[in-house]
Amino acid sequence: MRILMVFCALAGFAGQALAQDLDRPILRGSNVHELAAPTNYRWSGLYGGGHFGFSGANVNISAGTSDLVDYLVRNSVLEGVISSWTTLNNGSTTASSWGGFAGYNTQWDQAVLGAEINFNHTALSHSSSDTMTRLLQNDAQAPAGHH
Repeated sequence: MRILMVFCALAGFAGQALAQDLDRPILRGSNVHELAAPTNYRWSGLYGGGHFGFSGANVNISAGTSDLVDYLVRNSVLEGVISSWTTLNNGSTTASSWGGFAGYNTQWDQAVLGAEINFNHTALSHSSSDTMTRLLQNDAQAPAGHH
């Protein structure tokens, strides 16, 4: 993306390209024909536009807190048990998007300078909730056969 932006910025400073003898009159026998002057485009002025779109996302939040939980129960009997629990459900979401832009360019000789304002709006959201009831028993200190 950076290369494309640099290329577009430098392309604004490029001069007009002509063929080898295009700017000279053409001599055909004894008749001299003058060529029309090349058209110069002006890039000064206001511009604007808008866009509409559609967005989609897959959401994976099932292990979103697993690193934190693993850290909290490290070096305990719970470490091996809790680390495999999922916390929230995965899902997908879609939404429409829209926006607009407006700008102004001014041209000095072969240089064009402009400013633009842009607005984009989308409302992708996903929520998940879950409840767990777990009963953990540490049988390490219990006598054999007792739980």
